Amino acid sequence: LKGYSLCFSLSRLQLKGYSQEKIPAEVDRIIRILNLEDKRHSHSKTLSGGMKRKLSIGIGLIGDSKVVMLDEPTSGMDPSARRATWDLLQGEKRGRTILLTTHFMDEADLLGDRIVIMAGGELQCCGAGYHMVIVKDALCNVSEITRLVHMYVPNATLESSAGAELSYILPKESTNRFELLFAELEMNREELGIASYGASVTTMEEVFLRVGKLVDSSLDIQAIQLPALQYQHERRSHDWTMDDTSSYSGMTDVTDFTDSGTLISEDCSNIKLNTGARLYMQQFYAMFLKRALYSWRNWKVIVAQFLVPLVFTVLALVVAKTFPGRYDSPQLRLALGRYGPTTVPVALEPGKGPLAIALAQVYSSQLDAQKAHDVNISDFTEYVLTKTEEEGGAFNERCVVGASFSGGTGKLVEVTAYFNNQGYHTAATALMMVDNALFKMLAGPNASIMTGNMPMPRNISESAQSQLTE
Repeated sequence: LKGYSLCFSLSRLQLKGYSQEKIPAEVDRIIRILNLEDKRHSHSKTLSGGMKRKLSIGIGLIGDSKVVMLDEPTSGMDPSARRATWDLLQGEKRGRTILLTTHFMDEADLLGDRIVIMAGGELQCCGAGYHMVIVKDALCNVSEITRLVHMYVPNATLESSAGAELSYILPKESTNRFELLFAELEMNREELGIASYGASVTTMEEVFLRVGKLVDSSLDIQAIQLPALQYQHERRSHDWTMDDTSSYSGMTDVTDFTDSGTLISEDCSNIKLNTGARLYMQQFYAMFLKRALYSWRNWKVIVAQFLVPLVFTVLALVVAKTFPGRYDSPQLRLALGRYGPTTVPVALEPGKGPLAIALAQVYSSQLDAQKAHDVNISDFTEYVLTKTEEEGGAFNERCVVGASFSGGTGKLVEVTAYFNNQGYHTAATALMMVDNALFKMLAGPNASIMTGNMPMPRNISESAQSQLTE
């Protein structure tokens, strides 16, 4: 798809509450702020990697999306395009919640209102704070300075007191009290023994590197607090040395977990975390709600998932009920005409008695109704061998049954019925033709014998299967 077409087609799915008339204007606005106007009619596959990134960001932002997730949006962009993307996100973040991942510390520092650091697939720290360093004079009163700091910033903690420096961590929610604290320190510098003091925010690079080192060395992240970020790890028991304790134990979390599983938020309120069955129910509800919203937005797919199996199931039931089973199969009426036009050799040796001649005539008289014609021969075996040699397979297809009549001048006649064993039911059909001739000779020309073949009775397995289908 082209860039404009891609945005427009996706906007039809994402622009909730937008009328069809407003959609083109919104798409034009996104393409304009992405600075892709000269590429609006270019196919998206022809765009460079950075342009594809910008187009993906535009697709995420289009339609005033309230929640946008961006995974390294500026990766692969040149510095100019990265700066333009930062300006775009800064201008479009109003009224949205944007979750952004990045490896650029300056990008996180510039765009993030709240920054967290992950390492090893786990959340390591979040929040922000201030670092105040006081240079001690010869007569510095550390306890009085600490009391004064706590008076204005109760949550402030002493990070370290080494050499000529005091280091305090000031949580960010107390920034409105910093002015009074600094004024008090300035007024009492000589009494407190302060040579100089200053406050700063630790850089993101320093925090990131320290977190990486702590994770690599498997140290307790929560026990070793960093100045700029507050950690959210459960405490583990470690045997710390006194030097390590004095260096790091002065930190206090702005956002921390207590041993009872209670989260202390930035406004110092306690939030009870769900555990056990309540946590599983919360997770189940969240996943169910996500799935329900997805199904509601893609109702055609859900309908198809239910209708297609239902249609095929109904069709299978109709077919199963329409076509007869083995127990419904009628008997098969045997008749020579079912094999099509055939040739029936009738062998009658010369000089036979009148009874053999009469029986052969009755046999031949019934062939016209069976789509067959007779061939009068004297030697049946010699006729079959000769015709097979002359015609080959054609004779084998046309010759299905035959009969041979022999006997003396007395009242006894020997009749032999011949059949082609390559056809179905030919043996029964050949015998039926001979029996029919005998019956007609005895009972009259209008008499006949009807012969049929019934299916074999069902076994136990077939009976059980038919009961299940019923």
